[in-house]
Amino acid sequence: MMDSKTILEEYIRWIKNNITIENIRDNLKLIVTPFLDSHNDYIELYVLKQEDNKIKLTDGGDTLFNLRLEGIDIFSKKRKELLELNINRLGVNISEDNELYVVADKTNIGLKKHMLVQAILAISDMFYLTRQNVWGVFKDEIQSFLMERDIPFNSDVNIIGKSGLSFNIDFIIGRTRSKPEKLIKSINKIDTHKSRNVLFSFSDISVVRPDSKKIVIYNDKQKEASEDIKNAFKEYNTLLIPWSDKDRLLAELAV
Repeated sequence: MMDSKTILEEYIRWIKNNITIENIRDNLKLIVTPFLDSHNDYIELYVLKQEDNKIKLTDGGDTLFNLRLEGIDIFSKKRKELLELNINRLGVNISEDNELYVVADKTNIGLKKHMLVQAILAISDMFYLTRQNVWGVFKDEIQSFLMERDIPFNSDVNIIGKSGLSFNIDFIIGRTRSKPEKLIKSINKIDTHKSRNVLFSFSDISVVRPDSKKIVIYNDKQKEASEDIKNAFKEYNTLLIPWSDKDRLLAELAV
């Protein structure tokens, strides 16, 4: 098994080798990240220098526009509440033009960029199409599963890793006398990019919480995990459990 330091170094190397920055004009740059949105396009961020030495980073409205293209009414009451919850917990704002954005300075631009990308990834992976052709929320399904079985948990908890970056954990099940704390992340549409992002966040957190058990629940009704992805999770000592395997979920999550 690779140690946390090696994983962090490899992840940072991957980002550096796969990110590009283009000058559009004097006060505007375009960052093309190696992360994919819901349309499998690379997430792009615009960097605008403002007059007060602040820096605005924005998605240009692409994230919410893409969801609307898929037929998702993002401004229904429940979905708007869910959207605001996701962006607020990551310190991200939404403009009147439906842009997701953050305002940074030279001292925290890296952290702010990280939080904006995390918000875009979370929102892009939020919804799935049910058998009744209704857009549902995968994380809500997991939460209902836990509540129906009286499994105590905390949800949407931010944890700061060794790098100083903050990561959102979907669910935390506390430690007992005989069982360790469980950190749970969900992936609706699993792919290599989302898997790499989750493995990095868990590796960074593991340095400061080494005894916690790391679990990822993925929606195999949407997409099955490839053998390469399954092997990566084994290599990084992280449980990868398909949503359809409820017996295994109960066995792993029981307190």
